[in-house]
Amino acid sequence: DKFHLDQVPTGCCVLIVTNGDGQGTDEVRSYEVFLNGERVVRSDHSRSAQAAVKLLAINTLKVVLSGAPHSKVFVLLAYDPRRSK
Repeated sequence: DKFHLDQVPTGCCVLIVTNGDGQGTDEVRSYEVFLNGERVVRSDHSRSAQAAVKLLAINTLKVVLSGAPHSKVFVLLAYDPRRSK
């Protein structure tokens, strides 16, 4: 999916992935997260992962999942002011 930022923070952000519902259920077997064509997170069954990322004015996020039909991941992009220095 594509998303747009009106202002791009300097240095910026952290991408956080939570596997399943956060309580050990509905987890995928594996997942990969791509931001702007670059793989930023790959997991073989980790409950959570994170990566420092740089955002652009227009961004593309792609998540590839392997698991049961009800499996899911939660992806959060958060501003980290410590990275803006």
